[in-house]
Amino acid sequence: MTIQINDDIGFQKKIWVLERIFWVLLFLFIVICILGVFGQSPFGPASIEKNDLKITYDKFLKFKDPSTIKIIIPANANPVLGISKDYMESLEEVSFIPFPDKNFYADNQIKYIFMADQSKPIEITISFNAGKNGKLKGYLKNNGTVINFSQYVYP
Repeated sequence: MTIQINDDIGFQKKIWVLERIFWVLLFLFIVICILGVFGQSPFGPASIEKNDLKITYDKFLKFKDPSTIKIIIPANANPVLGISKDYMESLEEVSFIPFPDKNFYADNQIKYIFMADQSKPIEITISFNAGKNGKLKGYLKNNGTVINFSQYVYP
Protein backbone atom coordinates (compact mmCIF):
# COMPACT_ATOMS: atom_id res chain seq x y z
CA MET A 1 0.00 0.00 0.00
CA THR A 2 1.40 3.36 -1.02
CA ILE A 3 0.35 6.81 0.02
CA GLN A 4 -0.20 9.36 -2.68
CA ILE A 5 1.31 12.76 -1.73
CA ASN A 6 0.96 15.76 -3.97
CA ASP A 7 4.22 17.74 -4.03
CA ASP A 8 4.58 21.26 -5.32
CA ILE A 9 8.36 21.51 -5.70
CA GLY A 10 8.23 25.10 -7.01
CA PHE A 11 6.31 26.25 -3.94
CA GLN A 12 8.65 24.28 -1.65
CA LYS A 13 11.73 25.98 -3.16
CA LYS A 14 10.16 29.42 -2.57
CA ILE A 15 9.52 28.51 1.07
CA TRP A 16 13.13 27.33 1.47
CA VAL A 17 14.40 30.69 0.14
CA LEU A 18 12.12 32.59 2.55
CA GLU A 19 13.30 30.37 5.40
CA ARG A 20 16.97 31.13 4.61
CA ILE A 21 16.22 34.86 4.45
CA PHE A 22 14.50 34.63 7.83
CA TRP A 23 17.50 32.83 9.38
CA VAL A 24 19.92 35.47 8.02
CA LEU A 25 17.75 38.30 9.38
CA LEU A 26 17.49 36.56 12.75
CA PHE A 27 21.28 36.12 12.86
CA LEU A 28 21.84 39.80 11.98
CA PHE A 29 19.38 40.88 14.68
CA ILE A 30 21.24 38.81 17.29
CA VAL A 31 24.59 40.27 16.18
CA ILE A 32 23.41 43.88 16.42
CA CYS A 33 21.93 43.15 19.86
CA ILE A 34 25.29 41.80 21.01
CA LEU A 35 27.00 44.89 19.59
CA GLY A 36 24.86 47.09 21.80
CA VAL A 37 22.50 48.78 19.37
CA PHE A 38 19.65 48.43 21.88
CA GLY A 39 21.60 49.06 25.10
CA GLN A 40 24.77 48.16 27.01
CA SER A 41 27.24 45.69 25.57
CA PRO A 42 30.92 44.84 25.80
CA PHE A 43 31.36 46.89 22.63
CA GLY A 44 29.52 50.00 23.81
CA PRO A 45 30.64 52.89 26.01
CA ALA A 46 32.89 52.22 28.98
CA SER A 47 33.16 53.98 32.34
CA ILE A 48 36.09 53.91 34.72
CA GLU A 49 36.00 55.45 38.18
CA LYS A 50 39.00 55.75 40.47
CA ASN A 51 39.12 57.88 43.63
CA ASP A 52 35.99 59.75 42.46
CA LEU A 53 37.66 60.70 39.16
CA LYS A 54 35.37 59.29 36.46
CA ILE A 55 35.73 58.92 32.71
CA THR A 56 33.12 57.72 30.20
CA TYR A 57 34.25 57.01 26.66
CA ASP A 58 33.54 54.88 23.58
CA LYS A 59 35.73 51.79 23.25
CA PHE A 60 35.36 51.70 19.47
CA LEU A 61 35.57 54.74 17.20
CA LYS A 62 35.23 55.25 13.48
CA PHE A 63 38.07 57.12 11.79
CA LYS A 64 37.27 60.85 11.42
CA ASP A 65 33.81 60.48 13.03
CA PRO A 66 32.91 62.71 16.01
CA SER A 67 33.16 61.24 19.49
CA THR A 68 33.24 62.47 23.09
CA ILE A 69 34.88 61.70 26.39
CA LYS A 70 33.10 62.77 29.56
CA ILE A 71 35.20 63.38 32.66
CA ILE A 72 34.03 64.20 36.17
CA ILE A 73 36.60 65.72 38.52
CA PRO A 74 35.47 65.30 42.13
CA ALA A 75 34.52 68.23 44.37
CA ASN A 76 37.33 69.91 46.30
CA ALA A 77 39.91 68.53 43.86
CA ASN A 78 42.57 70.55 42.11
CA PRO A 79 40.97 71.49 38.76
CA VAL A 80 44.06 70.48 36.75
CA LEU A 81 43.53 67.64 34.30
CA GLY A 82 46.50 65.97 32.63
CA ILE A 83 45.99 63.98 29.43
CA SER A 84 48.75 61.97 27.76
CA LYS A 85 50.44 63.91 24.97
CA ASP A 86 50.56 60.92 22.58
CA TYR A 87 46.81 60.41 22.93
CA MET A 88 45.99 64.08 22.34
CA GLU A 89 48.24 64.17 19.26
CA SER A 90 46.21 61.35 17.70
CA LEU A 91 43.00 63.42 17.87
CA GLU A 92 41.70 66.12 15.54
CA GLU A 93 39.29 69.02 16.02
CA VAL A 94 39.44 68.81 19.81
CA SER A 95 37.13 71.03 21.86
CA PHE A 96 36.38 71.24 25.56
CA ILE A 97 33.22 72.14 27.47
CA PRO A 98 33.89 74.07 29.65
CA PHE A 99 36.83 75.62 27.89
CA PRO A 100 40.06 75.37 29.92
CA ASP A 101 41.45 78.65 31.19
CA LYS A 102 45.01 77.56 30.64
CA ASN A 103 46.93 74.65 29.19
CA PHE A 104 50.60 73.70 29.18
CA TYR A 105 52.91 70.77 28.50
CA ALA A 106 54.69 68.97 31.37
CA ASP A 107 55.70 65.38 32.22
CA ASN A 108 54.71 64.00 28.78
CA GLN A 109 51.15 65.20 29.24
CA ILE A 110 49.12 68.21 28.30
CA LYS A 111 47.69 69.78 31.43
CA TYR A 112 44.47 71.75 31.37
CA ILE A 113 43.45 74.11 34.16
CA PHE A 114 39.76 74.78 34.67
CA MET A 115 38.54 77.72 36.72
CA ALA A 116 35.35 76.38 38.20
CA ASP A 117 33.55 76.16 41.52
CA GLN A 118 35.56 73.51 43.36
CA SER A 119 32.83 72.92 45.94
CA LYS A 120 31.02 70.69 43.45
CA PRO A 121 32.22 68.17 40.85
CA ILE A 122 33.46 69.56 37.54
CA GLU A 123 31.99 67.86 34.47
CA ILE A 124 34.17 68.15 31.38
CA THR A 125 33.24 67.01 27.87
CA ILE A 126 35.95 66.58 25.27
CA SER A 127 34.70 66.39 21.68
CA PHE A 128 37.03 65.20 18.94
CA ASN A 129 37.55 63.22 15.75
CA ALA A 130 39.92 60.26 15.78
CA GLY A 131 42.86 61.21 13.58
CA LYS A 132 44.48 57.81 13.12
CA ASN A 133 43.46 54.17 12.79
CA GLY A 134 44.34 51.40 15.22
CA LYS A 135 44.62 51.25 18.97
CA LEU A 136 44.80 54.53 20.90
CA LYS A 137 46.15 54.39 24.44
CA GLY A 138 45.78 57.27 26.80
CA TYR A 139 45.58 58.27 30.41
CA LEU A 140 44.05 61.00 32.54
CA LYS A 141 45.65 62.35 35.66
CA ASN A 142 44.16 64.48 38.43
CA ASN A 143 45.49 64.89 41.99
CA GLY A 144 47.77 61.88 41.60
CA THR A 145 44.95 59.63 40.39
CA VAL A 146 45.72 58.07 37.01
CA ILE A 147 43.13 56.37 34.80
CA ASN A 148 44.47 54.41 31.83
CA PHE A 149 42.13 53.72 28.93
CA SER A 150 42.31 52.52 25.36
CA GLN A 151 40.15 52.88 22.28
CA TYR A 152 40.21 51.15 18.93
CA VAL A 153 39.70 53.22 15.78
CA TYR A 154 38.50 51.35 12.71
CA PRO A 155 38.46 52.71 9.14
